[in-house]
Amino acid sequence: MRKRRGIVLAAVTVVTAASLWTTVALLSLAGVETAGIDGGSETIQEDAAVGSAVLVFASELFGQRDDMRVGKTPDLDDQIVLWESGRHAMVARLLPVEGEQVLAAEAGRLDLNLASVEQLDQILGRSEAVVSKRNAHRIDDVRDVLMQLDQGSIEATDSGGICERLTVHAHEPNVQQSGDLRINLDVPWSEELAERIRSRFGDMVTDGLEGILVENPIESDADLMRLILSFDISPKDWVDALDAFSMEPVRYRRGRIDINAASAEVLASLSGVTSDQAAAIVQRRDGLDDELLATPAWPFIEGILPTEIAVDFLDRTTVGSWTWRLRLACGEVPGDALDTALQSGRVVDVIIDVAGEQPRIAMMRDITMRPQACAWPGRGDQLPAVEEETVEPVPDEALNVEAPEPADPNIASEADAVESIEPDDQRLGRWRP
Repeated sequence: MRKRRGIVLAAVTVVTAASLWTTVALLSLAGVETAGIDGGSETIQEDAAVGSAVLVFASELFGQRDDMRVGKTPDLDDQIVLWESGRHAMVARLLPVEGEQVLAAEAGRLDLNLASVEQLDQILGRSEAVVSKRNAHRIDDVRDVLMQLDQGSIEATDSGGICERLTVHAHEPNVQQSGDLRINLDVPWSEELAERIRSRFGDMVTDGLEGILVENPIESDADLMRLILSFDISPKDWVDALDAFSMEPVRYRRGRIDINAASAEVLASLSGVTSDQAAAIVQRRDGLDDELLATPAWPFIEGILPTEIAVDFLDRTTVGSWTWRLRLACGEVPGDALDTALQSGRVVDVIIDVAGEQPRIAMMRDITMRPQACAWPGRGDQLPAVEEETVEPVPDEALNVEAPEPADPNIASEADAVESIEPDDQRLGRWRP
């Protein structure tokens, strides 16, 4: 993270009554109970500051999507100045959410809705409650499960521990590093399909795939990996195929674990991965160059994992996260001493989703404890938190969001894919107003 102070441009600073209204609307749509909105100017100003800060950080994350496609972690300012008035300034500060990290990748966690029974048993110690709950309906909040398992203490749900290994927000756009939609091979052979393959790999690969797929269609990403392995090529030669092809005609791939962000405990829950191998992945990734980090095949290229587990491993993993958890505090400080303790403050946990065509607030929760929030502790200290009531997510249908029509699964561009593939968008949260 950058340690310098960021200044928000006037174009995104809330200075008018209209923008205050927009901010309050954002908080309402994001499912936050904005306690105490009683018309008081201080409360309205704090609400405006929180909403403005969330929009600014969401915009900054969205602007770094090209980096996310190749497995890089975003880089945000620790502090931004929202506006200045006389001798005072309103600032927003990022606080640690995991250890000293001010950004946590949701894709580095195990998705409760899609994890296998074996993974749940390994991470939680039991799977029955999770399976029973998700069989009844989708799990929208990790805390619901932790409470049911008697692990719903503040330490578990808000300050780390087991909660750092679990999510319900693991998804990514189904796109290549170039931004084009991956080529779906789970369709009848056609000239359109052939042309997409030819434009990336040339005539030889296209003709070879036609001969294979016409006679022996493949139906899953695991089958695709088995096909790749059948050619007995080295792991470094898997990279282009893993980037280009998919067997999922969907806008978002869900539940894959980001090997560049996951903890050793989460990586060890993957089929065939030992604790020692998981620890080696975590240790090795800090020293790798960007080109290697851009492919989930890198643990095989580096010789950490045996090719025998590639089918299961690569069917459940990815690189890069598109949904990020952060904690921010907003409050006033003297205009000539911007790094001093906040004179008043609000603290919120936020999950920002930038997988779609605009930023989305997947979760937003007020966790304000004024005495602790106002004391700016520095990057190394955890901020205590209390759980406040949150409003259940409202489906997009209730907001009159019209679902896009399905279209050709081999459509080439990410922008087109966002408009037309998988109308039942299963991500949580709301579009930005």
